[in-house]
Amino acid sequence: MERKNVKAAFVAVATTVRSNSIGTPNSICASSSSSISSSKSNGKSALHSENVKAAAPVFSEEAQRLLAEDSAPRLKKISLLGSTGSIGEQTLDIVRERPERFQVVGLTGGSNLELLIKQAREFQPEIVCIQNEAMYQDLCEALKDQPKTKIVAGDEGIVDVAQYGDSELLVTGIVGCAGLLPTVAAIK
Repeated sequence: MERKNVKAAFVAVATTVRSNSIGTPNSICASSSSSISSSKSNGKSALHSENVKAAAPVFSEEAQRLLAEDSAPRLKKISLLGSTGSIGEQTLDIVRERPERFQVVGLTGGSNLELLIKQAREFQPEIVCIQNEAMYQDLCEALKDQPKTKIVAGDEGIVDVAQYGDSELLVTGIVGCAGLLPTVAAIK
């Protein structure tokens, strides 16, 4: 059963429960004795209820499982362009606070090599890019103990990170036109 069908089933059950509470045949609730009526008092409509017994909707095991999955937090894989800047660092603070919700897949930094190395070691992304191509060899040397991390450089490397693998969310913390090309590339 798809999630939208579960939600539709929930609405159908809720509607049935609601209609049962106003006296229509009760197929889901074993007992529902109530009297709800609409009356006009001083020109205003009011609902009155007497002897309303609470009734819970009944779901199949499959529907309960799907509802539980729908409410459970799902891990989002993100790529972060400009991770060494203020937007990038604030984004990584959120990832640190909610590790059950986010996994960093890609990081890029401009020229703050030391901070980018620290972030790459902490978050273990699949791909890391340094925009300053002169620092590429230093980044490779520093991350040689992370053989699963792909290391790229330059503007093309930033586009590679933006389009990389199974990333579901791209956070662009690169200002101006420099952030436009990789963002557009990721949309494609």
